[in-house]
Amino acid sequence: MTSAQAAAAHTLKIGITAAYNNGRPSVAINGTSLSVPSASTQPNSRSITIGTYRGNNTTFTWSIPATNFVAGTNTLTITPASGSSDLSSWLSAGWAYDCVELDN
Repeated sequence: MTSAQAAAAHTLKIGITAAYNNGRPSVAINGTSLSVPSASTQPNSRSITIGTYRGNNTTFTWSIPATNFVAGTNTLTITPASGSSDLSSWLSAGWAYDCVELDN
């Protein structure tokens, strides 16, 4: 980011097409964690594990203050959040991405 870009607040949007086991994105910018959103409403099935990537399209949105950014290289980390017990080590919470967008 340029100095001017880093000095501005940004909006992060992550679009998903389906999720399993209340999966949703948990996000950190340069090591600072953002709030974890509520789970989206999705079909009650193993859609992703059986090869189906279409559920109820959902977009998660975060407002990120300029204090989270630096001029130069920034790191965006996206990991799964669940809120439900994983059924096993191979059947964990997850989602299918559609897009990741950072606007200012």
